[in-house]
Amino acid sequence: MTEIKQLSLDRYCHAKHGIQLTPFLTPYTEQHMPPNETAIMPSSIKKSGEPTAKSYEIQLTFYGEWNGEPFSLKHISRENFDTIIAIHDAPHSVALFLNEIEQHQGERAFCLHNEVPFCFPFDNEYIKYYTQKFKFPLVITDVSISKPTKELLLQNGVPVTPMRRWCTRVFKISPSKSFLKVHNLEGIEERLGMMASQSQNRAKLNPERHISDKWRYADGHYTKFITYESLPIFHWETDDVLEIMQRHEIRQNPVMQNIGWHGCMWCPNRNADYYYQLKHKRPEMYAQCEKWRKIGSRAWGKKGEYHWFSEGKGSRLSQKRKREHPEYIKIM
Repeated sequence: MTEIKQLSLDRYCHAKHGIQLTPFLTPYTEQHMPPNETAIMPSSIKKSGEPTAKSYEIQLTFYGEWNGEPFSLKHISRENFDTIIAIHDAPHSVALFLNEIEQHQGERAFCLHNEVPFCFPFDNEYIKYYTQKFKFPLVITDVSISKPTKELLLQNGVPVTPMRRWCTRVFKISPSKSFLKVHNLEGIEERLGMMASQSQNRAKLNPERHISDKWRYADGHYTKFITYESLPIFHWETDDVLEIMQRHEIRQNPVMQNIGWHGCMWCPNRNADYYYQLKHKRPEMYAQCEKWRKIGSRAWGKKGEYHWFSEGKGSRLSQKRKREHPEYIKIM
């Protein structure tokens, strides 16, 4: 967000990404809503509390209120909280948050969002928009101060398939685990917004509260670090999600409103039709994906020639588009 701070966010997003920032997000930009506190957290610590040899720095930013005072690092403890609401910019994530408000009034809970550089623009602003209407405690993690995106791409390459998404591990899974362990939040429950209707794989998940074993290294050996996970809106449908958002007058994010997408604009889960549409509907966004792809391709020695989706097995480029635009059988 450093570059965005130097410019009008409206002008920046329109010039770089081709989307006009809708006015309802303006109060939630860094210019209008700076964090209560910014802190640095080590990714791993020794029993003494000192960072381990392989530890790296993770930036934390805090928003909202807790017990009538600005929410900050000093409030993070098991004495104060027993629930974490894991959120991002998707409608089902908003529904998870609003369900928490309705069912538990947000008591003893705070929200955690892990920033991913491959996301659509103003992801953080939208998350602040729907949480800070309630002045809800919010923490955002960011690993970019220690792990610049370019260096990660050169080291790990393009995240080729959904099963080899190093980006998910580096930007989302690892920061969450580190946050729990560093702040000794053992026994806390993480509530996730996954729904059975989203995919066949998610339909197989267990929605009930269950143990999530993690491991912590101390004194030369590993010990279990127990937390819990649950899926409170697992059986919801899209209509349920939209209904709760309408009831609380929470609007969808600008990317959903403009082009119908959310999450990461550069992702191996996206199919070939998506990149075809992105290239023609939002060439500025496609150009950014192209830059990331070329940097990451160097790790495989492809000199920027790496193609994610081809006509072969795994491609979901529609037959109609193949017939009409054979030049886009290999899109990237």
